[in-house]
Amino acid sequence: LAACSTDPTSTAETTMADATAVTSVAPTPTPDPYQDFSIADVPPADPERLAQLSREAYPDLVAQSYSATAETVFSKALAAVDKLGWELVAQVPAEGRIEATATTFWFRFKDDVVIIIERQGAETIVNARSLSRVGGGDVGANAIRLRAFFALL
Repeated sequence: LAACSTDPTSTAETTMADATAVTSVAPTPTPDPYQDFSIADVPPADPERLAQLSREAYPDLVAQSYSATAETVFSKALAAVDKLGWELVAQVPAEGRIEATATTFWFRFKDDVVIIIERQGAETIVNARSLSRVGGGDVGANAIRLRAFFALL
């Protein structure tokens, strides 16, 4: 009769002669994959590269233009923020700036949204950005959020 440990590297065995003996084996150390990792080792994101990747991945998410006045678009943008359930953080009509926080449903992650509205000639331009506060990716949540916002305008 032989009994083996579930650790395939272990040589601990019990034979018929010493079936009642207890054999103790130290666990095999598992290397820590993060032991040499430092956040300082991660290079900062290159803004130009991030902009390029965003344009490639989301070519539809660009500044939008409207024929309505800046005041009218600002009011509609505030209504969209409210309808989408975002928490209004700041509204500065003189600067054409709206800031809000969107909270994801399941995990309650907080994402920051900044909307800039400005008059350029006969058009009002709306530029919006949404950025997750945590994590390396958002699985497209920010793009979905901005599409919903622009659809309401």
